[in-house]
Amino acid sequence: PRPLGLVIAMMKSTALTFVVLGVLILRATSSDSVTESDPVKLGIMQGYPLPANKQVTLSNWLVFPYNRWSFRNIHTLFPTGTLRSRGKVKQLAYSRKQIDVEKLTLVDSNGQNITGKQYLADEYVDGLIVLSKGKVVYEKYLASMQPYETHLWQSMTKGMTGLLAEMLIANGTLDASKTAGDYVADIKDTPWGKATLRSLLDMEVNVNESSTKAADQSSSLWSNLRIMDYFFLNSTVQAGPNGAAWHYSNMAPQAIGLVMTNVTRKSYYQLAQDLIWSKIGAESDANVWLDKDGQAASAGGLSTTLRDAARYAEVLRTGKSGRIRVIPERVLKYLRKNAGNSNITRAGNVLMLQQNPNMSYRSYWYQVNDGTGSLQALGIYGQHMLINPKDQLVIVQLASYTSSGPNPKDWTDLAETVTSAVRMQRLAAAIRKNLMTAA
Repeated sequence: PRPLGLVIAMMKSTALTFVVLGVLILRATSSDSVTESDPVKLGIMQGYPLPANKQVTLSNWLVFPYNRWSFRNIHTLFPTGTLRSRGKVKQLAYSRKQIDVEKLTLVDSNGQNITGKQYLADEYVDGLIVLSKGKVVYEKYLASMQPYETHLWQSMTKGMTGLLAEMLIANGTLDASKTAGDYVADIKDTPWGKATLRSLLDMEVNVNESSTKAADQSSSLWSNLRIMDYFFLNSTVQAGPNGAAWHYSNMAPQAIGLVMTNVTRKSYYQLAQDLIWSKIGAESDANVWLDKDGQAASAGGLSTTLRDAARYAEVLRTGKSGRIRVIPERVLKYLRKNAGNSNITRAGNVLMLQQNPNMSYRSYWYQVNDGTGSLQALGIYGQHMLINPKDQLVIVQLASYTSSGPNPKDWTDLAETVTSAVRMQRLAAAIRKNLMTAA
């Protein structure tokens, strides 16, 4: 087994419990991990009557291996709002020249050489898809996940929330210099309400929050979850001027979600549907988790199919779905322009940023700053998305890791190795073409 020492630091969120880790479990031997944790082979939620140890409940839905079922079936555990796909499906094209990710050689976080196949097992990946120039060059489903199944994005959802906010700022609906309290009076006296939308979007709200412990994860908590209550925790206090420190928190995107729904008079899922989901050629509806008041989990509650996640990422790469402009060019340029806050992000509470000191953060997107214009989104339990405009590359990973955070260095190496493989494939094709032309 590979050590899990620093994984909890990857995405330590302290105020909003619904996307906070449940129980830390030691990693299984990777060679058997896919089979041993396959929810169908284990009989989880299969047949009737169900033995207690085969049931997914509000007490164990975050616990491995039950999460390999629950992350694909959030709509059966919690109320959800639907993002309708509508319109004509944009069929994904498949390249004749595939990239066999499973045969690639990676270097894991322990410095050991492993194959791509080993990576998929070690990271408990449920689905991985790679698009090169808009065409699928690799697509894989594991642990009985099916292409038609939706999967929880966890905090990759934040990227959608940030995108929606930037589109509303661009069209004049929102003013990034105003505070959340200017738009939602109920939270105006909280640290979140006193922060500007820009500080909230870039995670530059300088607060201290108390940790939410694993022992707090109870069925009562989940069945009675009310997001609004977390804005008023006495344990959350201003630590200094906003912008002086970078602090990852789920309450920042929850505040933005509240602002957007209050100003537009639309639910989060209606807004996401109207501005994004109904325009990307999705083949399936998406859904977002709702609390008992019907407030969407804009920090981590979105679920989609793997292919639709790739379609969404591709639209973020090009701004378009086919010939239809979905995302304004000025929004794309802003998201890709270096936010210039790496001096504070590297000292923040996310391991990905600590490992990559050149990265910056804007509107809930991780800016790679390697000359490619790349953006990344990530979520606990192994959710990852890479959008690389220069290399015309998209990678999406959905997973159900044994704890909240696998070491992000493993994902980083996978992404870099796949990118190199795509570049080499194109170079080889160009050489062949030149040789044929010369002949």
